[in-house]
Amino acid sequence: MSLWENIAAFSELTGISGREQPVRDVLCKKLEQLGLPFEMDRVGNLIIHKAGTKAGPKVLVAAHMDEPGFLVRWIEKDGRVRLATVGEIGKTMMAGRRVLIGKSKVPGVIGVKPTHLLNQEQRGKAAQTKELYADIGADGAEQAEKAISVGDEAVWENRFEFFGEKLCKGKGLDSRIPCAVLLELLSRPTEVGFTAVFTVRGVTDCGGMSAAVFANRPEMVITLGGAPAADGFGFSGEKQLCCLGEGPVVPFMEKAMVYDRALYESAFAVAEERGLSCQNKRMVTPAGESKAAQISGEGARTAALLLPVRYLGTPVCTAHQEDVQSMTELAEGLLERLARL
Repeated sequence: MSLWENIAAFSELTGISGREQPVRDVLCKKLEQLGLPFEMDRVGNLIIHKAGTKAGPKVLVAAHMDEPGFLVRWIEKDGRVRLATVGEIGKTMMAGRRVLIGKSKVPGVIGVKPTHLLNQEQRGKAAQTKELYADIGADGAEQAEKAISVGDEAVWENRFEFFGEKLCKGKGLDSRIPCAVLLELLSRPTEVGFTAVFTVRGVTDCGGMSAAVFANRPEMVITLGGAPAADGFGFSGEKQLCCLGEGPVVPFMEKAMVYDRALYESAFAVAEERGLSCQNKRMVTPAGESKAAQISGEGARTAALLLPVRYLGTPVCTAHQEDVQSMTELAEGLLERLARL
């Protein structure tokens, strides 16, 4: 399958943080088709050692498999299903959205308290997580409990599709596109061998990345992920953070961490050599897997290539097709350049 066929297929898989098995199962089949041996560690990471044709540093390239979502936390007597969020969810876009719950993918819709029951202070504000529930059409708890159970996962129901001028939308694109990019890198010959890791729990505690770095002891780590784009909302300058269509984001720092300067500069050098677009992250935001990579085990020099994505944590994550292609080529070029560092 092509890169875009994989992206479409991955986006529609169910795999919230800590429940990544459906994504991992599909990746295992893809790796078998490529003839690449793989292993799974005790936390659920999928690990592949890709051989190169030249000697080079010990490099780990990672993309997380999981997406934000929900877990069923309580079933009310009237059949309403109370939900807890897992990872960062776009709260302003929850009401009225369709979800699929549990292994049977029971359809439901996100409900909140009706507007006419809200006081003046509550109106116009996003619903609080404790008020969140799913309506699955049950007429009581007994009927609801025949279909779902406390602890079941729930994800947005949405189809991947292309739209507009070279845009695409779907759920979980900030993780599933990087996974497809990493799989594409594995399918290509490479000068510098590397360890590829499809990690778990990337949107929660980053425990998968910590375990992978501790076990594999890389000298360098490249994390593939997503960055929130705020272009198109009337913002300008740094408040946009990053923009669709301007290439992957190469950050120089996050909160409580600074990226390796040589790797950061190498990414921009590769982009210039290959005629690729890339951009800085214009604001300092909370660190994710990159920080876990930098401080776990014996530590590792770290860089990140992030895909600009609008509407993170919603069923309509939006990305630019050219950014995806640039991210793939930049990751490949950076791997080749690491042999010279």
